[in-house]
Amino acid sequence: MSDADVEAQVEGKSDAPPPSDARSTPVAQKLPFKKRFKIAMGSLLGRGLIRLIGSTLRYELRYRDHIHRIGLAPAFLDLFRENGKPMLFALWHGECVPLLYFWRGRGMNVITSRSADGQILARVLEGLGYTTVAGSSTRGGMAALIKTLARVRGGVDSTIAVDGPRGPLHVVKPGIILLAKLTGRPIVPLVACPKRFRRFKSWDRFRLPGFFSKVTVGAADPIHVPRDADQELIEAKRVELEQKLRALQQETD
Repeated sequence: MSDADVEAQVEGKSDAPPPSDARSTPVAQKLPFKKRFKIAMGSLLGRGLIRLIGSTLRYELRYRDHIHRIGLAPAFLDLFRENGKPMLFALWHGECVPLLYFWRGRGMNVITSRSADGQILARVLEGLGYTTVAGSSTRGGMAALIKTLARVRGGVDSTIAVDGPRGPLHVVKPGIILLAKLTGRPIVPLVACPKRFRRFKSWDRFRLPGFFSKVTVGAADPIHVPRDADQELIEAKRVELEQKLRALQQETD
């Protein structure tokens, strides 16, 4: 599907039926009882753990060689917001927990996968006050892009784990670049590095912050993607985002 096709579907100008979205059907109810139980318990425990650990964390923002003490999410977001318009935030899959707690209750949009683990994450996020869209680069990605595009145009910030859902580790997928092109909104590269954490042996080298840890949030200048960007420029912007995130990681760790 071309960029024009995506825009036509969002604006209701296409004769083609919209791509299906996992949120439109009760997928979890079709799963065996054990998997449904896993999703229910996993989401309950995950939400509780994030709230428990998150309430003890201390945050600082490293931006343009300055360190800002940050205690309120609105003040943090206002550092990057342009004329009150929504933004796109790019982060690594394995570093989401500190920011998920920090941005809770603001209705921010997050893309999750359609897997059972993705359903657990979606329930956790919705319990923390986020809105979610089901889809990934491997399954349902176009449906997720279309719904996210509509939400961003409606004034909602969106956060994307750009190397998800299954890697490769720290390799940016191009979806967020296309989203920035179609919406005209900037991409803010972010990393969140807790001083103390437990690292899991997963593909994303997931970090679970320790209690009472200081979290340094590293941010780079926003990346803008022109409305007329061709495939070559889209790839160049993808590489630029990947390089900025990797540099932030090295500077902040």
